[in-house]
Amino acid sequence: MPEGRGVSPIVGVVLMVVLTLMLTSVLATGVMVYGDGLDSDAAVPTAPNSSVTETIGAGRWLGGPEELFRLSNDEANATDVSMRVNFTIKPNSSTIGNSLNSVYMETTNGSLDMFSGTERADLERIAVDTDGDGSADRDITGDVNGWTVTNDGSALKVELTGSAYSAAANDSVLLTFGGVRNPPEPGSYELRAETSGDGNWHRGNITVT
Repeated sequence: MPEGRGVSPIVGVVLMVVLTLMLTSVLATGVMVYGDGLDSDAAVPTAPNSSVTETIGAGRWLGGPEELFRLSNDEANATDVSMRVNFTIKPNSSTIGNSLNSVYMETTNGSLDMFSGTERADLERIAVDTDGDGSADRDITGDVNGWTVTNDGSALKVELTGSAYSAAANDSVLLTFGGVRNPPEPGSYELRAETSGDGNWHRGNITVT
């Protein structure tokens, strides 16, 4: 009987190399796919849209929605202070049904320079609270097209195109901006505000220490 012959050593080595390369390729592919899955799962979730849910009174300095004016810093003569204005449209206002085209505010304690250091770039936000809960339900920041400081810095007029919002009774116009200079001496100071030049003035006080 003829003797059986084994596989050539060279062929055996080649087969082992091929099998090793195939296994390496399969394992590498599996690791890459698994890694991609981990990256996807670990992504930071996108925060909910805050443009309609941000509570104006959430920050300590912002205060409650009933306050007409509020400062981020109550230190006398402080500079680059942020101010929040919360102007609620009264049911008998002549602005109702008309486009909102300006928010005007001024100090009533003489020519007190609070606004000369402000400019359009200091505007943080202007929005509308339509249900009285202190939240910004409608952002109209993009409608602002003018920023005018007058009366030696004691008055500021923020102008809008009027295309974004028409005034409705009990809505609140929420305006926040920086660059304000606080009064130089401690005390209580009155400011007043109106919208769209309607003559319906609202008055409020700020206190610095």
